[in-house]
Amino acid sequence: MPKHLLTIARFRRRSRRILCAAAVAAALLPITGCGNPEPPQEPQAAPAPPLVAVKAPASTPRLTLPENFPATVPLLERRRIHSVEQRPSGAISIVYAVPEIRRKAARFYRQQLSGTAWDVVRDSTNGGMVSILARSENGCLLTVNIIDGADGSSTMIGLYLSTAAAPPATEP
Repeated sequence: MPKHLLTIARFRRRSRRILCAAAVAAALLPITGCGNPEPPQEPQAAPAPPLVAVKAPASTPRLTLPENFPATVPLLERRRIHSVEQRPSGAISIVYAVPEIRRKAARFYRQQLSGTAWDVVRDSTNGGMVSILARSENGCLLTVNIIDGADGSSTMIGLYLSTAAAPPATEP
């Protein structure tokens, strides 16, 4: 047999012996504890911080309607206002929730906006949203968007009231 083949055969035998010895040592390592005389200790959780009583605020401030909000704009009872925004242009945006179902809220706005102060310009339903556009006697536009609340037991209503439109410019 050629010399280089004998060398390869010896190398394989030695490699097997070394591999077996390493496997035995690796198997015994957890049992012997790696030379530590004490057994490993369980990790300890950090002590819990002491409980401290925190006073909750008496109540969160409720949002209210702006002082200049027209009384002619209909609003449902038992409302909870989520946001009020007054724009520099004078427009007012309000989002509020009511416990009524969407169909009942839409019926309320259709009835109220068909009165004397408002004229319904557009009324549409797209999927789960009702959208009503109305114009007041003085030219203000009111957009009402009604959708089901995320919790399924309330209805969200978004109102956008724009101020009266300026008359169109006339040419000299």
